[in-house]
Amino acid sequence: CHALAFIKQANDEEKKILEYLKKGLPPKAARPLTESQVRDHLLPPILKGAIAELASALYKYAPDPFTKPFKDLGLKKKELLDVKSSQLFFVNIYKYVAGCLSSPPLDIYQRSGSMAELELVNTRPPALAAGESSPFFKDIPQRLLAFHIARNVMFARPELFLARIYHGDGLRDLLAGFIGLYN
Repeated sequence: CHALAFIKQANDEEKKILEYLKKGLPPKAARPLTESQVRDHLLPPILKGAIAELASALYKYAPDPFTKPFKDLGLKKKELLDVKSSQLFFVNIYKYVAGCLSSPPLDIYQRSGSMAELELVNTRPPALAAGESSPFFKDIPQRLLAFHIARNVMFARPELFLARIYHGDGLRDLLAGFIGLYN
């Protein structure tokens, strides 16, 4: 595009591409979101009241019924990635996303010989796991990877962790049982 524009042979589409490229890369976040910004802008309205407080309290103060040891979930110590020293593209994007969202620290597991999708697993502390042959550790566009990591990182928050473990009716029944128990 640059060469064509220089010799004045670029068509309109190539000129548009050149103008886009001159703007540079999209800016990155300058600072992380605060807790109030996350609560106000990223959490659904139903999770801004008593239900969120109940879910958070259950996860923080009684995590045993909701979490399992990593061995029970098929995770191995040798598959655990060192987030601080790893130079994997996946880990670098995770660090950026987790920093932007002010997320709790997560362990990252790269399941050997697997094509498993990226998922949040209910260990303590919560962990992200994906197969080493999955697209998440191979060729994937940066924005798509950041989206999938952000979606899973948000579910690691205490307000949303139970919603990730118990889908739909299971979460409703769990919360209804606790409300009935304490009412």
